[in-house]
Amino acid sequence: MARQKNNDNGGADYFSHDIDMRNDIKVKALRRKFSHTGYAVWCFMLEYLTDCTNFEFDYNEVSQELLASDFDVPVAELREIIDYSVKIGLLQHEDGKIFSAAHKRRFVRMLEVRQRRAEAARRNGRKGGNPNFKKGQPNPYYRTTEPVMEDNPNITQEITEDNPIVEQSNVEYSRVKQQKEKSPKGEKKTASRFSAPTVDEVRAYAQEKGYNIDPEHFVDYYTSNGWRVGRNPMKDWRATVRTWASRDRAQPPVQGTQSLGVGEFINSKGIRTYGTSGQPVPPQAPPRPSEAHYWSETTNQWEKTI
Repeated sequence: MARQKNNDNGGADYFSHDIDMRNDIKVKALRRKFSHTGYAVWCFMLEYLTDCTNFEFDYNEVSQELLASDFDVPVAELREIIDYSVKIGLLQHEDGKIFSAAHKRRFVRMLEVRQRRAEAARRNGRKGGNPNFKKGQPNPYYRTTEPVMEDNPNITQEITEDNPIVEQSNVEYSRVKQQKEKSPKGEKKTASRFSAPTVDEVRAYAQEKGYNIDPEHFVDYYTSNGWRVGRNPMKDWRATVRTWASRDRAQPPVQGTQSLGVGEFINSKGIRTYGTSGQPVPPQAPPRPSEAHYWSETTNQWEKTI
């Protein structure tokens, strides 16, 4: 698993690099069109995204100039390579930001750890928690009227009625201790933790329930937004699949749309798309022949990557 940076700026120290990345069908298409320059820019882009907050960056004229200078390529060529990468689904361009959904999936576990740490910090009222609270000892901000020497061996002061410290009540500590004494031995409560599903898990669940959804599109979408439903962290991905499927069923069918091809689906807005990046396809287009085909707006037909 990738390791997050010490400064916690949202990036990571490194990412896993598959030894056969050059043989990926989309990477091959990039290499064929732009030769070694295209592959070099793709590798540069993965390194740059790994260092970016949330593994994405704003795509504008300034960022194009800076990246072109960093990658040592002309701005026009860099823009052409990025646009083509978006077209074939290597990169995604949404809300003015560039990212790779497949690249983000490699950091799901790290993002879960980061999110749990942030939630723990918020619960403690500040980042890093309360360093004054020690496990196994009462909270130092409360006092107790009960003898606690057996619970805390560090207390050596004699407990008497004249001791003003003892006279200050600690109702909260007493209540917690009584609850512990009443609880059955060995009974432990464990909080459920959310674990992001894989594409295969989503596909298996959708097939079990008879849902007609694209599992890769589902995983890519929620990976890109940090597995959140609205503003809240996702708690049950199966419930989200059910909502996703019911929303798609509620969409009116696209008039005149032919049967869908390989990797095609109708999104929540009723638009015919294909691939993990959700590239749009004209409603009257013929079915997509295979995963190796992409829709060309220039020739207005399916083209095959080599």
